[in-house]
Parts: sequence; C-alpha cells; structure tokens
Amino acid sequence: MNFTDSQLKDCYDRNFAAVTDYSDELRQVRALITAHDLFRMIEGPHSPRVHETIEHLLLPGLHPLLRSW
Repeated sequence: MNFTDSQLKDCYDRNFAAVTDYSDELRQVRALITAHDLFRMIEGPHSPRVHETIEHLLLPGLHPLLRSW
C-alpha cells in the first residue's frame, strides 16, 4: 500500500507484519483498521491519517474483504 503519511505507513507496516495467521488480504484490512483506530483515538476523527486510512479501506479491491471481515 502507498501512503502519503510516513507515520501511517509505519503503523500499517508494523500491524501487517505482526499477524501471520490470516491471508495477506485480510492482514491488509486488519492493519488498516488498527491504524485507523489508533490515530482516531490519538488525533481525533478529523485527523488526516484517519481520513487516509478510510480512503484505503474504501478502495474497490477491498470491498469483498471488508464483507468477509
């Protein structure tokens, strides 16, 4: 995944690597949701990092994965 924010990318990468017992696709969703929750808690719902994670979660390729989540 390509991120504009380096802290968001680092958070995503750490969370993606932390879980190995799911498929890569589900790990992506999990890492995005975890990053979203963290930055929403720390920075609030209007944080640019929160909005960027939502943008990634709304990508068409992730729709089927979100349904199965």
